[in-house]
Amino acid sequence: MPTQPEFRKDTARHSPQADAATTIQTQAPRAVPAPKPAVERKADPSVSLSPAFRRQIPKFLLDYEPLPMEVFDENPLLNVKSAAVLLGISPDLMKKWRRRGRGPNFIQYGKNGPIRYEFGILMEFRIHHKVQTRSKR
Repeated sequence: MPTQPEFRKDTARHSPQADAATTIQTQAPRAVPAPKPAVERKADPSVSLSPAFRRQIPKFLLDYEPLPMEVFDENPLLNVKSAAVLLGISPDLMKKWRRRGRGPNFIQYGKNGPIRYEFGILMEFRIHHKVQTRSKR
């Protein structure tokens, strides 16, 4: 730990120049003892694990690949927010399209019920609205 300089006025001299002059005196660093735990604990060898065992990742987690959505359900239903993310647009635009009779077909459960979109319909909508550009020759 570096020593902190201490500034003191020299009190032995009484001249105005000497009163303005300061001297730097350094103090030796004080040793601070480390805090001791309130209760001494002994390590239980039956509970502790070796470092190599703690860092080992199971092989089935290393080989994990997410399954495609079709494995769980052939045509899952998505809410408005998920459908908007899939199409790359905002949920507000999906609402505008529904009011104007545009956009992908949807399912609504009751007059004011939740709105759901079928995954297959959304993928067809994306393919149908894909724009092919001419390549430069």
